[in-house]
Amino acid sequence: GSSVGFGNPNVAGAAVTLTIQADASTDGSRDAVTFKTTTILKVAGGKGVTLSGTGVTDAGGGRATLNSDDWVTGSRTVTLKDTAGIDSLTVTVVDSSSTGGPFTGALDSTIVYNPAAFSQILVSAPATVTQGENFWVGVTLADQYKNARVLDNRYVNASANKLGVMLPSGDILVQKGSGGFWANSTWTGNGLLVDVKDIIETESPL
Repeated sequence: GSSVGFGNPNVAGAAVTLTIQADASTDGSRDAVTFKTTTILKVAGGKGVTLSGTGVTDAGGGRATLNSDDWVTGSRTVTLKDTAGIDSLTVTVVDSSSTGGPFTGALDSTIVYNPAAFSQILVSAPATVTQGENFWVGVTLADQYKNARVLDNRYVNASANKLGVMLPSGDILVQKGSGGFWANSTWTGNGLLVDVKDIIETESPL
């Protein structure tokens, strides 16, 4: 099969084409060109994996059934996509139907997915806080799939939509993709929103 290994990782959401060839020998020396059997493809190590292609039924959780009819001279392709990162994927194909089996084939390298480009700041805070008590506001630098950009450092600025909310007055450094700050509110009621914006980009490529 074909893949991208540790030296050249994919970004989350990118497609990788797997080429699968049935083997009629024990050492990979002879292709099984008449192979027509239902098999199971398994991808381990991924949190956002989808599998697609002609005759491919994605069962979720990194597993897919490859039907018997769509092997062409014992070969076929499957498109793998992972929206999570950082993930290291291993791929195996199992034939449990052929006489003498089960037979297993495995990709001899690891497919690596890193987060996609920075596109958003994720902010988290308690749903309810007590007036006058400090509460933590978490900040994550993320890609479009909400993966943390774990090598990014950015300065952010915080503001609130109500009076009486104490926030850090200066720039807040978020290091290695995540961080946050303490806040306090003398205001009471519903609808307090804390807005966090990036102001200086110091992004490190993964």
